[in-house]
Amino acid sequence: MSYNTDHDDTELAHDGDGPEPQLYAVFNVDRSVGVWCDRSGETVHVQLTADALHFGERWLASEIVMVAGLAHEQARVALGEEILEAGRARGEMGLAHAREVVREMGLPSDSEYRRMVETTLYGPV
Repeated sequence: MSYNTDHDDTELAHDGDGPEPQLYAVFNVDRSVGVWCDRSGETVHVQLTADALHFGERWLASEIVMVAGLAHEQARVALGEEILEAGRARGEMGLAHAREVVREMGLPSDSEYRRMVETTLYGPV
């Protein structure tokens, strides 16, 4: 886990080999906790402001887990979009198959993800 108390949102380190990795970042409401997931949904970076360290361990753990879950779901949205795009490139049958794959994998749509964020970060509507 890394701590960045100056709250710099610059990209994470990249070793220069191959293409830039796809990363998905989510922050809590006050931006004191940020989590990045890679394309597979694995957490690769946690950023905490100095303020986050003053709220206590329980609160901090809860915020990290909540934000990490949203970042993971954001990566799953992107995966679903990639599958659908690949299906579209193969015509109607390809798109129909891609939709079935996305459904079977339980990948959320962008609108489902937005509702998830609203409910998780701001409470039920």
